[in-house]
Amino acid sequence: MKIFEEKLKILSEKYKLDFSYFLIKNKNNISKKKYLVYYGFNKYYYEASHDSYTSKNYFPYFDFSKETDLENWLSSIQITLIKKSKLLKSIKDGKISRNIFKEKFKV
Repeated sequence: MKIFEEKLKILSEKYKLDFSYFLIKNKNNISKKKYLVYYGFNKYYYEASHDSYTSKNYFPYFDFSKETDLENWLSSIQITLIKKSKLLKSIKDGKISRNIFKEKFKV
């Protein structure tokens, strides 16, 4: 568990994610132990088995170019956060488009 947390901390620094937003929970079944990792108030999750840290059960999963599934997951979170933070147009540039929309649909 501590090795997993250390690896998660190193990778979160690499992808510029806030480590305090990670929540790691143990899920014990009869036959297997699993880790459930959440990022950002249950927005993104990653499920890892106790034996290996690979998983095919995680969200988001946009990037498949990295070595491990954990790194793919963190990279996908970074991509998602970057896309969320971009503005399409500035307020001044969007004013013209808003006025055309208002005239067209009489809003």
